[in-house]
Amino acid sequence: MDRGATDDSMTHWLPTTFDPAAQAFFAAHVPADRPVQCSEPLVEATVLQATAGAAIPLINWTPRPIRGLHVAVRVPIPMGKVTLASGNPVRVSQNGAMVQCTLDLDTADALIFRK
Repeated sequence: MDRGATDDSMTHWLPTTFDPAAQAFFAAHVPADRPVQCSEPLVEATVLQATAGAAIPLINWTPRPIRGLHVAVRVPIPMGKVTLASGNPVRVSQNGAMVQCTLDLDTADALIFRK
């Protein structure tokens, strides 16, 4: 998929409108305890862990920037310093084992967790 920022890129062809019954079907069959959960269903996230920390790449598949995206992290990660790869601000809170991050997401970014 071409995620370029120019008018000749294919970003405007991203499928973003899905059948509600299909969305409900997949939601019912996806484990609720995923390691990373985003408040916007069209944000792709995964966890990359290393000895020095962890990174969570975030890919926005919607046709617009997302303001106030909530990212819930349910796996053990270092909490020394939390930043975004872009340098944009991120708000972080911890509730027991879950880490909650709130940020604005354009096309893509990454949460970086350092020891």
